[in-house]
Amino acid sequence: LLLMNDAWVVEAAEKMSERLWSTAATPEERIHKAFNLAFGVDADPEELASCVSFVKHQADLFSMDSEEKWQQKIKEQPDAPERRGLASLCQMLMASNRFLYLE
Repeated sequence: LLLMNDAWVVEAAEKMSERLWSTAATPEERIHKAFNLAFGVDADPEELASCVSFVKHQADLFSMDSEEKWQQKIKEQPDAPERRGLASLCQMLMASNRFLYLE
């Protein structure tokens, strides 16, 4: 549970997503890079599709967040929900057994 909600992990996931955002142009490229950073391998086609869907779903949910400060951020940075969705994916990867344990 520590890895799911700890402030350090959230910050690390946000930094990882910023790195991915600045070095990859498409969602698919970002996810492949995320898997390489977290696991040292590319995402397989099923993982890739699942992660693209996850990030899109998270972005849609974040877009509907009615908090005034968040809505202002979206006005200033229209890709903020997608960036936040990518950070959620990064946090999920860091909390996964695959990240924590060698196979």
